Amino acid sequence: DEQMAEVEAQGPEVPVRTAENRLGTVNGEARLVFSLRDGVTLLDRAACRMPFKVLRPFPAPDGRTVLQLLNISPGPLAGDRYAIDISVEPGAHAIVMSPSATKIHTMPEPGSALQTVRLRVAAGATLEYYPPLNIPFPGACFHQTITAEVQGDGSLALRGAWAAGRIERGERLACRQLSSPALRYRTGDGWGQTPPDGGRTSGERTLIYREALLLEPGMPEFGMLEGANYVLSGIFVGPPDAAPEDPVVATLPHLKAGGQTRPGLSVFRALAWTSAELRGLELEAGKGLGRRWGLTPLRLTRFTN
Repeated sequence: DEQMAEVEAQGPEVPVRTAENRLGTVNGEARLVFSLRDGVTLLDRAACRMPFKVLRPFPAPDGRTVLQLLNISPGPLAGDRYAIDISVEPGAHAIVMSPSATKIHTMPEPGSALQTVRLRVAAGATLEYYPPLNIPFPGACFHQTITAEVQGDGSLALRGAWAAGRIERGERLACRQLSSPALRYRTGDGWGQTPPDGGRTSGERTLIYREALLLEPGMPEFGMLEGANYVLSGIFVGPPDAAPEDPVVATLPHLKAGGQTRPGLSVFRALAWTSAELRGLELEAGKGLGRRWGLTPLRLTRFTN
């Protein structure tokens, strides 16, 4: 709660401590805007600064557009700052994903790295954002903040995965600290939230959900990892579902928490002990979203050995 209060009060800018880094520091940035033209979702504007790069978007059979956002660097090092800003305009439906995992490298004390992610979804638009699996090396210190704003009847699917370390090397929870507070806002009357006067609100920005992930050596694992090696969490904002069991999370194994917390808002957190189990969780979450939104599930997986 203290960490979340600090993020809300100061915004996503967290001080980055720079230790000696012989490779220099990186200020990477990716800004993407999607729009609808003639019934097709297009990447309307894109601006990237190293180490980010985008591949040409391609259409899915059901009208969605899939874009792969790449980080072509070895991974975050001490003093690095990354910023990702994604906007989806009315009527568009974009999927932004990464095809590979991100290695968060060892950082000499007191070095750390920061990534800020801002997502904006207009009324009538949909964004599915599936960032890469984050794998921390021993001594890594990485802070990420995610701020998402969904306007009116816009829809958002956000899913993220973290490893406890390089498990096969026996480096579980050998990082110094990983933190990822996340804030979700709604502007206007969203799904199941009609104003008393029956009209639209004046655009008031309302916090509808917040969460925080913190991994560090010696942390209490009860209610968090509980001996698992991977954690997958997600949030889905969209049309409410009247089913007694939330279709987004109904078939997820190793579910720690999940369900509809309010009309149109589903959240979950699930655990995995192997990378194969993690991939299975991601596929099941995709199927659940398809059932919820009436979409054909797309098999979006990362490159693996």
